[in-house]
Amino acid sequence: MTAAPTGIWDKIEYSSLGTTIAESTWMFPTIESIHVIALVTVLGTVFIVDLRMLGWTSNKFALTKVARDTLVWTWGAFILAAISGTLLWVSKASDYMHNPWFIAKMAAKGVASDPTLVPYEIIFDQSGGYWGSTSRRFTFSKEANLEMLRRLRRAGVKLGIGTDLVTDWYRYMPAPYLLEMQRFKEAGFTAPEVLAIATRQNAELLDMSDKIGTLTVGKLADVLIVNGRPDVTLDDITKVDVVIRNGTVVVENGRVSIPRHVPVPMPKANPTSDGLGSR
Repeated sequence: MTAAPTGIWDKIEYSSLGTTIAESTWMFPTIESIHVIALVTVLGTVFIVDLRMLGWTSNKFALTKVARDTLVWTWGAFILAAISGTLLWVSKASDYMHNPWFIAKMAAKGVASDPTLVPYEIIFDQSGGYWGSTSRRFTFSKEANLEMLRRLRRAGVKLGIGTDLVTDWYRYMPAPYLLEMQRFKEAGFTAPEVLAIATRQNAELLDMSDKIGTLTVGKLADVLIVNGRPDVTLDDITKVDVVIRNGTVVVENGRVSIPRHVPVPMPKANPTSDGLGSR
């Protein structure tokens, strides 16, 4: 009897799509051939433009024309390579992800990851795993997920901290977010590093580092003040004392603070109106 796949990468590999590609006598080699041809086309079209820039070939054509004529082929081949490469990866996901060279490639290409370990832990603790669903038929492992986080950290992959909570799980907050941060610490990060990931690095991943993520002049005045030292003890991040949102205090002394209502003057009557809905 074959053991049930464990871990997210096994789940992807043994999905209906991954199994179909891997077990087909023609799909994998066909997709692989398309992938290779697409990669060669990308490199070839780029090489043509480079040669023209150096003046070694196609000198009777303007550089702009050469670049314009090859651009559609470059992008078309790139998209085809990305799609075919993804299909190849799906068929051998666990092999690639357990391969340190694949993770190193993620780091080299600047591919970021937001592990979101917490929702899986909630499912483990409440249900013992995924049951009664063809798309979630395989079990995961807390330790396997944590080990993947350790490997991503060692490889230098840029990480974010999030929870990906579903249904009414937001009611558990702030415990899920704290747990996610604690798992990062278990993976080898220090408390200050975890805080930096949860703030500055998260903002960078969202492409919003010009607005949030650090206390910097010119950024949004969103500030969280806690009664403790979360840089020493992460648990202190839940001891919220003051919250400032867009320059306005919304939590004070740990209690929600509703600012006094400032009325806006009503608009003056339009002198061109007769008050009867017509002009």
